[in-house]
Amino acid sequence: MLSPSQIGNRLLELWTKRTVVQVLNGSIESSTLNPFLHPPFFPKKYGDTIHTLIERKQYGGPFLPGFRLCSTIEPHPLFERLPPVGLNFIDHCVGNQPDLAMETVAQWYERVLAFHRFWSVDDSIIHTEYSALRSIVVANREETIKMPINEPASSRKAVSQIQEYVDYYGGAGVQVVASGIIENCGFCDEYI
Repeated sequence: MLSPSQIGNRLLELWTKRTVVQVLNGSIESSTLNPFLHPPFFPKKYGDTIHTLIERKQYGGPFLPGFRLCSTIEPHPLFERLPPVGLNFIDHCVGNQPDLAMETVAQWYERVLAFHRFWSVDDSIIHTEYSALRSIVVANREETIKMPINEPASSRKAVSQIQEYVDYYGGAGVQVVASGIIENCGFCDEYI
């Protein structure tokens, strides 16, 4: 993933002022996309969702400053009765787009953040009588960040669920944040 310090001079106008936070466990550096740049120069990828790059190389604490490890927090009595879930990381974040916006958004990730196309599919593959969609999944070089970008497609009997989302939300937005688990067999047996 590109850090704020790796973005380069050609992209600096896309980012707000760099922020460095010094704390006991080191420092973090962050940079957020400039919210004043808008279409047609800067497509909104996920509606009002803000993209922030965070560099944690110089930080030794849990996640970000202000966070504590779960073991330092008094457990809730309910958690003591539940089996461990084993959610370990965010696998992907799905963004729904209005019709014909998906390609522009995918190109933005390729051009600005140096992502590549990981996978794509159209409505000839993902469809039912009631819903259909097209999707491009972009990923960073290490493929640790995956972002499916969906747009609606016509179905035979109803409006696409992607179009329903876009209409209800009032535009593009994040529909799903999917977590990854290391051992899914026990999780599936227990919860499905």
